[in-house]
Amino acid sequence: MFQLTPFITCVVFLLLLLVSLATPIIKGIFFLRLSAASSSTLLNSSARNSVTFGVWGYCASGEDIRIFGINHDAENCSGRHLGYTFDDTLQTTLVSKALTASLSLHPIAAVLTFILFLISLFILRRNNHIALQSLSLIQFGIGILAAIITTIALLVDCIVVDAARRTISGHIVTVTWGNAVWMTLVAAILLWAVNLEAMTGILTRRQRHDAALR
Repeated sequence: MFQLTPFITCVVFLLLLLVSLATPIIKGIFFLRLSAASSSTLLNSSARNSVTFGVWGYCASGEDIRIFGINHDAENCSGRHLGYTFDDTLQTTLVSKALTASLSLHPIAAVLTFILFLISLFILRRNNHIALQSLSLIQFGIGILAAIITTIALLVDCIVVDAARRTISGHIVTVTWGNAVWMTLVAAILLWAVNLEAMTGILTRRQRHDAALR
């Protein structure tokens, strides 16, 4: 698995990068979708429409819809910024701006994973025991940090979706999980697997080195 570490960390980086560029940048990737087939007081909307939420904002789509008190064409997206800004009705019934701003943990995790990927490439090119152990310890430290942040980001994703599901209970709105949540889950699992392998590798190399000195 040691040789697979660069590949796995590259896959995790790409997953977190795509999640970080979710709606409204990449409209096909989102954390949460709210769909209303008719008039909805919660969304202050009319006609058939849906809203998808990403890290940096949201996109509304439908035909001749009025949502959040604003007229939209076939598709319209919010500005790209941390934390969603809605009208008073949705702001108090869905999720707080601070909570949605915490979705920025995804790009932070992506940056750490990219650094982890680079370190894993350097390790493949090192044969010296001291250099290998030093790089492995650095890799393990950054890997643990990346895994923790990714796991926290996953928890934030679940909290955001769960808050939406509980809040709109009884309203004519359908809540569906977005693909970004599952991508974050896969990234978290792979990162913890990489850290487990890194710790095993550090201990194994140390035992072999100590045995060689005897």
